[in-house]
Order: sequence, then structure tokens, then C-alpha cells
Amino acid sequence: MSWFSRLLGQPLSLSEFAAEVRKRMLRDQPQLRVEWEPETNCLRVDGSRTVSLLRFFNQFRTTHEAEKSDFLDAVARTGTTSLEPPPTWAEAEPTLLPKVREIAYFWDRQHDEMLQQTLGEAAGVVWVSDLPEFSVYVPPVVEAGWHVEPSQVREAALRNLRARSQPAWREVSPGLQLSAWNDTYDLSRLLLPELFGTLPLRGAPIALPAARNSLLVTGEDDAQGIAAMMQLADQIIESDDFPVSRLPLKLVNGSWHDVRLPGWEERSASAWAGLYNEHSTLLQAEADDLPYAANILTASRTDGPSVRLTTWAEDVDSWLPVAPWIALHLKEEEPMAIRWEDALQHFASLLEHMPDMHPTRYRTLGFPDATQRAAAPLLPLDRVHEG
Repeated sequence: MSWFSRLLGQPLSLSEFAAEVRKRMLRDQPQLRVEWEPETNCLRVDGSRTVSLLRFFNQFRTTHEAEKSDFLDAVARTGTTSLEPPPTWAEAEPTLLPKVREIAYFWDRQHDEMLQQTLGEAAGVVWVSDLPEFSVYVPPVVEAGWHVEPSQVREAALRNLRARSQPAWREVSPGLQLSAWNDTYDLSRLLLPELFGTLPLRGAPIALPAARNSLLVTGEDDAQGIAAMMQLADQIIESDDFPVSRLPLKLVNGSWHDVRLPGWEERSASAWAGLYNEHSTLLQAEADDLPYAANILTASRTDGPSVRLTTWAEDVDSWLPVAPWIALHLKEEEPMAIRWEDALQHFASLLEHMPDMHPTRYRTLGFPDATQRAAAPLLPLDRVHEG
């Protein structure tokens, strides 16, 4: 039996799949330099272009045996074909769709400029051109070359999405709906609020974009549905190759907003802290001369919920995350603490909102002086649990 016959007939590893794709790339264009990078699950072509193979590998495993060779050829072509959106508006318009990604995707400077809107703080929207064999993101320079208004691009993307969005929901437990389009655009349906108006929900729609093909929806007043949603979301995020968010959203007047659900405060606080701290790590790695990207710290307790806070230190230029408490660290005095909303009121001139940062941060413009601190409702740091 040949190696490829075994490949078609038996389970294979991702590295074996990569080797076959690489062989086909070089068969078509032998001048290419193609290297397998197992740490990123990518093939790197000529040192610059990358082809992520994990999604293709998962599709390959479910492809009919008779179609697997053609599928491998198609994957190989994604590495040897120019991955560019159509150059003209006439060609591009019918291919456009919105894609929802985890917000961390947009932390890359090359991707940040493609962010079209946010869905809460943990997810964002980008336009893609959905072509027969692959989809490609649309950077602003390409969009500008179409010579149309941004509103026209948005209208086309939503129109195309609406045309392929007949209701496709599956009730997986009482009061909990799971999207069933399974076309990699399930989360994009958040941009079509009319899809949620006919669902049998108790209260306003609550959605959780757990993974690329897993949009969970329940009602705000459905405690059983919310509990089931949180449990299923954990299972999906732990097992899915393309997780997006653990943070729920609420539909209000046609748009989605972050929501803190009663009974799930600790879970939400932990998810927020994880998101901010991942962001801080990336910001600190970018350059030494940037402001300090503060983390959200957790003060555990045995007799109640944990307390989460961030730190604002004297003489340290900082980007602060939004946390329930701020710990003020003074050079020659004991640290004090203040609730976030009180800090915004009493130290407003010292906190500058950074609208282009996702999740939201505030830059410190100095440090509260003695007069400002005396007028603010501060607590000794070790008494935060009492507040």
C-alpha cells in the first residue's frame, strides 16, 4: 500500500497532512520554499506567507474518501495562489461577508486597522471576501481601492449574510438555543438582530459567542437557560479549535452589549481578568518605552467572593484596565484603595479614556495629590474586602 493510500484510508497526524500539502505545493511550483512550523500549525511559504492548516486538517478528516485528493489540491492552491480580495467593487461586492473574531486577533497592528466594530469588549468584526476555496480578510487599502463608501461595504456584507441566514437554531436544553448554520459564520449572525426576535426566550436575548460555529442564546430571565449556557460554553471553549469568548452579551435596541448576569459575577470577573492580563502581556512585549500596562490582580478570601483590583503607582505612566477597585501605591505612605466609579468621578482629569484600545483602558495623566485624595472615598488597601 502506498503512503498516500494509507493517508486516504487511515487516520493521520497533522504533520503527515502538512507533508502531503507541502508536496503538492512543490509539485505545482517547485521554486517555492515551503517549511512546516509545528509550533504554529502553519506552512510558511517563501519566508513570509503562512497557511494555517488546523482548520483544513479538521475538514479533511470529515471529507469523503473519494474527494480527499481534490481537497488536498485545493489546500495546496491556497499556499500558491495570491490570497487577495477581488480588485474591483463589481467583483468584490457579491463575495463580502462579516466575520466575528476574538478581540485578541485585533491586537496585532496589521489586524487592528481591519476592525470594523466591536461586539462588547471581547469580540470584533472584520470584512472578508468569501471565495470558492478560501476566505480572505479585506484590509483598508483594498477597500479604498474599490472607491465606494464604507457604508456600502457594510451594507453589501450584511445583505450577503442575510441571504444565507434562514433561521437555523437547535434547542439543546430547555431555554437554550445553539446555532446550527455550521458555515464558519455562525457568530456573524449577531449582526442580524432580527434572527433573535422569534426565538422562544424568557426576557431579552443573551448570547455567548463561544466558538466560530457555536453561538449560544438564552433569555435574560431564564436562570436554567443561563446555567446551561455557561456549562455548555465551558465545554465548547475547552474542546473547540477556534474559541472566541466566555463573556455573554445582551441585545439592547438592536445592538449587543456586555452584561453581568446575576449569579455569575465570579465567572465574569475571572474571564475579564484573563482577557486584560493577556492584553497586558502583549502590550509590555511590544516596546520598553510604552506606558505600563497594568494587570487585574485577584485578592482571594475564604469567607466570600474574591476582590479584583488594578494598581496605579505614583510616578508610573500606566494604562489601567477597568477593574472594580484601584490600588493607589504612594511612595511614602501606605497604599489606599478606591472603587473604579469613584476614581472616575474624583480623579477624572487624571484618567484619559483610550478609545482605540480593546478591551477598554485608561491612561494615567499623573497621580492624585494629597488634596484630591483627601476628598475621595479611599480605604486602606487591607480593608477592600469590607468595601
